[in-house]
Amino acid sequence: IRSLKRPPQTDEFDAKYAGVLGQGIRLIASGGYSIQRRTLDIVRAVGELGKGYVLFIAGTGSDDARREVEGAAQESGCEIVFLGMLPETELAYVLDHMDVGVVSYHRNDTNNEHCASGKTYEYIAAGLPVVTTENPPLVRFCEETRTGVADDDFLDGLKQVTEQLESYKARVREYLASPGIPDEESRVAHELDDWLASNDR
Repeated sequence: IRSLKRPPQTDEFDAKYAGVLGQGIRLIASGGYSIQRRTLDIVRAVGELGKGYVLFIAGTGSDDARREVEGAAQESGCEIVFLGMLPETELAYVLDHMDVGVVSYHRNDTNNEHCASGKTYEYIAAGLPVVTTENPPLVRFCEETRTGVADDDFLDGLKQVTEQLESYKARVREYLASPGIPDEESRVAHELDDWLASNDR
């Protein structure tokens, strides 16, 4: 599980984000606002969910993409907050105040279709259930762990998770507490140590 480095103290971030992280159900997409990654579809889906839902976007994109995203937010009624590019500790702080992580990859090439999404694991490590696109590894992860929903229709996926939010959050906690997680991390670490030792010649 990839977990972000946590801030040693939060006073600076508490002041910076006072009144920003707010109320309602907070959704985060931390991969920027690339149009190719279906940011417009995410924005429109959140707009259709109605009041009480806020989309936070961390990361960047082109000026043209931002204008398109802002236009889609205005048309759909999506409440959106652009956070910009965040250092790791600041992103960890923000994730602590979110409810659901959104992961979106296109399937126009093999690398993206069969993505190994670090974002998914960052969200899970922060205690957030996920809504993802239907890339095969993401579908498999959601089905096996039951910590989120893989659905190319973001509106359906977001509805399913947010309408059962506490249940999904409980599944995330169960997954993180399962003995297989540290065991698997330890196994991989030992295999890597052995490989490095055998190739250090």
